[in-house]
Amino acid sequence: MGHAQLRRPAPDGCLPDGKHRPGILRPMTFANALANLYAMSGIAACACYGPQLLRLMRSADARRSMSLLSWGGWLALGAIALLYAAVLGSPEMVLVNGLNWACQAVVVVLTVAQRLADRKTQKGPAPCGASPLEPPVVQA
Repeated sequence: MGHAQLRRPAPDGCLPDGKHRPGILRPMTFANALANLYAMSGIAACACYGPQLLRLMRSADARRSMSLLSWGGWLALGAIALLYAAVLGSPEMVLVNGLNWACQAVVVVLTVAQRLADRKTQKGPAPCGASPLEPPVVQA
C-alpha cells in the first residue's frame, strides 16, 4: 500500500488537502465555537471602550487624568500580542488583538494631544526637566 491509500478522508466541508471549501461553513466543533466566541469577545471588548472613549473626547480633564505610563505600556504589550497573532495566530486572534490595540491607541493619542495642547497654552517655559507628555504643573 502506498501513502496515498492511507490518507484519512477529509472532514465534511473541507478539501482533501484539509483546506476549507469556499462558501461552506466550518463544521461546528468545540474549537470552532471557541474561535467564534473569541472573535465576538474582541468586538464586545471594543464596545466596552466606547464609554471611556466618549468621555475622553468630551472632557479635557479626563484626558489629563489618564496615565500615559499605563496606557503606553498596554499599547506596547498589545502590539506584541498583535504581532504574535499576525505571525502565529488565527484570523480571530488578529481581529481581537487588532481591535483592542486600535482602541488603546485612540486613548493614548487623545491623551498625548491634550498634554501637548496644555503645554502650548501654558505661559512661560516648562519647568526644568519636565516632559512634554506629563500634565503641566499649575501654580495657584
